[in-house]
Amino acid sequence: MNDFGFEVVGTADNGEEAIFSAKELYPDLILMDIVLNGEMTGITAASIIKEKYDIPIIFLTGQSDDATVNAALESEPFGYIVKPFEERNLKASIKMALYKHAMDEKLRSSERTNRILLNSVPDPMILLDNKKNIIAVNDPMIHLLDISTENFKEISISEPIFQVKLGISENEIEQFYTNTNPEKMVISHEDRWYELAIHKLTEINNYITLVAIQYHDITDYKHLEKELSERGFGQIEHNMAQFQILNDEIRNPLQIIRLLIDISETEYKQQIDDQITVIDNLVTKLDKGWLKSEKVRTFLFKHYQHGMGINPDMSE
Repeated sequence: MNDFGFEVVGTADNGEEAIFSAKELYPDLILMDIVLNGEMTGITAASIIKEKYDIPIIFLTGQSDDATVNAALESEPFGYIVKPFEERNLKASIKMALYKHAMDEKLRSSERTNRILLNSVPDPMILLDNKKNIIAVNDPMIHLLDISTENFKEISISEPIFQVKLGISENEIEQFYTNTNPEKMVISHEDRWYELAIHKLTEINNYITLVAIQYHDITDYKHLEKELSERGFGQIEHNMAQFQILNDEIRNPLQIIRLLIDISETEYKQQIDDQITVIDNLVTKLDKGWLKSEKVRTFLFKHYQHGMGINPDMSE
């Protein structure tokens, strides 16, 4: 093995010793024979090592019958070489196993990074590749979908179960991939309202490689819209009517009082006139409030009338 450029860090002739050595030495790769001394087979030892320490294993054995090979595959080895073998084949298998394990670890690291980044956003988020496969989801999305994380990997969002749980159709999913611009859409799903923000990562020629979908809950906003449509505008109309009544019922009598004191000879003429001015100023402030209410009314009608069936001329 040293001739291949690899260092042999240890050997073992039984399963228990192999497991112990894997823990203590933690090699980059293990060559495992299926037939070992003792009761434990190489297949059992390999399964335990993979589960506990995630070390890649190549079976190097003289057994090639279907039953043995199928049993060995259950431990997900990185190679299976039957004796006798050529050294160049063994060297190539070792290099391929080390490369594949490194790529697997890189993928797992990328998945962990994606998950950490997605969890920095409080809204439910899901990340898709260009084949609509689910790459990662954050914790709020797991809660929204009520599905364990193990069920997400390499599953297409086109699956009916995800369309139902996400409240979007396959046709809408297809539209996420039709252009490179960020998009937004509003959906109603299971008594909640969500604004979906679709973020796309593109490469040369606008080729979409990743799509992130963010679900922002706008249920409270929608309830406010409904409340405004049902009660808010009516209250504004009522308040404006009250302003007008106050204007008429206060200012008109004040004018009459002022006229009467102008033609009278009372010694309190100036004091009464001063108090009338105070009241008149208060009414002027009410006028300004009326004008502000009109502006608020106009803004609200302009902002909410579309899609809510509100008639901007309802009070006229």
